[in-house]
Amino acid sequence: MDLEAILTEMEDLIYNSSRVLWSGKIIMDSDELARIMDSLREAIPKEVQKANNLLEDQKNIRDAARSEANSIIAQANADAKEIIEQAREEANKMISSEEIVKQANAESEEILEEANNRAEVIRVSSEEYSQQLIDESKKFAGEVFDYLEKNLGDTLYSIQEQRNNFLEEKEALEEKENEE
Repeated sequence: MDLEAILTEMEDLIYNSSRVLWSGKIIMDSDELARIMDSLREAIPKEVQKANNLLEDQKNIRDAARSEANSIIAQANADAKEIIEQAREEANKMISSEEIVKQANAESEEILEEANNRAEVIRVSSEEYSQQLIDESKKFAGEVFDYLEKNLGDTLYSIQEQRNNFLEEKEALEEKENEE
C-alpha cells in the first residue's frame, strides 16, 4: 500500500472513531491503529526509497544532461575553432590572392610603362632617322640637280657651239657653192 492510501486510512479511523464528550478526545481501536502504523512503517522506507530513487534518477538525468551539454559545448567549441581556422586560412588565401593581384598589377604597370618608354624611344629614333633620310635625300637630289644642271649646261653649251659651228660651216659651204 502506498503512503497516501495509508494516511487516508488513518484519517478515516480518526474521523470515524467514537468521541468522548466534553474532552475533545476520541476512542480508537488500538489494533486497527497498530496495523495502520505497521503499514506506515513499511511504506515510509519504500516511499523514501522511491523518493531517493527519483532523486537519483533526477540526478542521473541532470548529470547526463550536463554531460551531454558539456559534450555539445565542447563539440561546438571544436567546430567554432575549426570554422575560425578555416576562415583564417580563407582570409590568408584571399589576402595572398589580393597581394598576387596587386603584384601582377604593379608588374603590368611596369611593363606598360617600359613598353611606352620603348615606343617613345623608337618613335623619336624613327623621326630622327626619317629626318636624316629626308635631309640626305634633299642633299643627294641637290647634288644630282647640280650635276645635271652643270652637265646639261655643258652639254647645251656644247650643242650650241656645235650648232653654231655647223651653221658657220653650212654658211661657208653655201657661200662656196654660190661662188662656184
